[in-house]
Amino acid sequence: MNRFSYLLFRFFSLLVVRANQPPYGLRNFLSFILRDVIKYRKKVIEKNIKIAFPHYDQSQVTKLRRAFYKQFAVTICEVMYTYSYPQNIINHITFDGFEQIQNDLNNGKSVIITGGHFFNWEWSGITLTIPIQNDVYGIYKKLSNPFFEQHFLKARSQYGLKLVSTRDSMGVMESVINGDSPSVFLLAGDQSPSNTKRAIWVNFFNKKTAFLRGTERLATKHNLPVYFLDVKNPKMGQYNLKARRLIVKNQAYTQALATEVESTIKTIPRSWLWSHNRWKHNPELKSH
Repeated sequence: MNRFSYLLFRFFSLLVVRANQPPYGLRNFLSFILRDVIKYRKKVIEKNIKIAFPHYDQSQVTKLRRAFYKQFAVTICEVMYTYSYPQNIINHITFDGFEQIQNDLNNGKSVIITGGHFFNWEWSGITLTIPIQNDVYGIYKKLSNPFFEQHFLKARSQYGLKLVSTRDSMGVMESVINGDSPSVFLLAGDQSPSNTKRAIWVNFFNKKTAFLRGTERLATKHNLPVYFLDVKNPKMGQYNLKARRLIVKNQAYTQALATEVESTIKTIPRSWLWSHNRWKHNPELKSH
């Protein structure tokens, strides 16, 4: 079954994906399927929107949910393109603010880049090796299908990204930091932690929210500079990635990250991954 589903995906991709650009002609159809046929995570999306924007009435919630489906459909088209023509992704990305990161690396400091799931987060991660001369490590969760796993790893490492599974991530990063080759660690910051006992609870849309502690733990322990990845989408199929250093007090990197993510969501609400069950944990049950 694993092989069959993989071959079906590859066959469909060959039919609809061409080298000149992602199959954007499918976006309206995919949006319709997500929104009206399978109603993909509708309850989760609406719950999240109501938490983030409690002043929205139902018509505004529905409007944002529909806008998210359209944006998510665009991302699906681009992901299909990614795994068919990964070598062409560079034509869709521009970079700003990475000179300071390279200066930190040249001065012997490893660096953390963190951010949220905005627009096409796959392209953001895959291409970050381009403006950086040193090694870049990306943390990812292994896929259960070994055929997809092998195919996706090859595509994601097209530009030299070194992928590390979540299970091995902390050990690998500690080893690299303690070595003599300063590197960049790409850590997604807006995912909900599976273990709230080890989470950091911060204010996010006026609600106590559990965040992963990896960024703050590493930055504090090793005195590493942390940069926020600001993603803009000036037009269809074009993204600008801007690295901006987080300046924080009392090493509160997680709260600084949450504030940046919240600000970006408020500016471009449709760009965020609303389908992730972000507020599933109850702060009253957190471990002290």
